[in-house]
Amino acid sequence: MNSKKMFGVEHCYEDGSSTYELFETFNKAQLFCKNGKNWNSLNQPLYIFKADFNTELIFKEKDVWNYDDFSDTILGNYEKLKIYNTKESLPNFVFDL
Repeated sequence: MNSKKMFGVEHCYEDGSSTYELFETFNKAQLFCKNGKNWNSLNQPLYIFKADFNTELIFKEKDVWNYDDFSDTILGNYEKLKIYNTKESLPNFVFDL
C-alpha cells in the first residue's frame, strides 16, 4: 500500500459534525483557513493536520483533492500542526484566523 503525505483542514459545523479538506502543502492548507469566504458563523476550521494517506483512496477532481472515507484512508503519522478552534468552543467559534 503506497502513501502520500498530505495536509488536511478539519472543519466543524455548528451541529458538531466535521469533515476535512486535503492539500499538498501546509501553506495551501493555511491559505484555505485564512480565506474568510470559506467560513461563516455555522462552519469554522478546527485545525490543520498532516498525515500519510493511502494513495488508492485519495484523488484529484477539478484541481481539488478528495478522498474516499474508509478506516485506512489515513495510514499513519497523524499530527495536528495548527489549532484554530475546538469542538468544545461550539457554538462560539473563534474568527481570529
